[in-house]
Amino acid sequence: MNFLAGLSKGLNVVQSLFPFVNSTVTSVESLLGGAPGSVKKAAAMQIVGSGLSVAAVATGATAETVSAALNAVSPLIDSIVALKNVFGEFSKAAPAAVAASAPAAVPAQAAAQS
Repeated sequence: MNFLAGLSKGLNVVQSLFPFVNSTVTSVESLLGGAPGSVKKAAAMQIVGSGLSVAAVATGATAETVSAALNAVSPLIDSIVALKNVFGEFSKAAPAAVAASAPAAVPAQAAAQS
């Protein structure tokens, strides 16, 4: 297989796999939001690995191919999380935003006079 054909095939695989990995990362974050990152990544890897195993059975791919694909997905998960953190999808609300949305505190003196 020449270089361009291999590159094209690889890009097609990434293009078809990316939405699954992205939705998996988002789902794991919504389910395990307070857990450490290593726990969330392990959960995402397990879900993606299960999906790859099912796809391997359907296509006749070998276990080595599934393992190699899962190793390639690991940095993709890291990249998706990093991008979602940068754009604020996973980050916690900024303290200023939390303070602005919280009800105004009643000073202790005013509360005592009531």
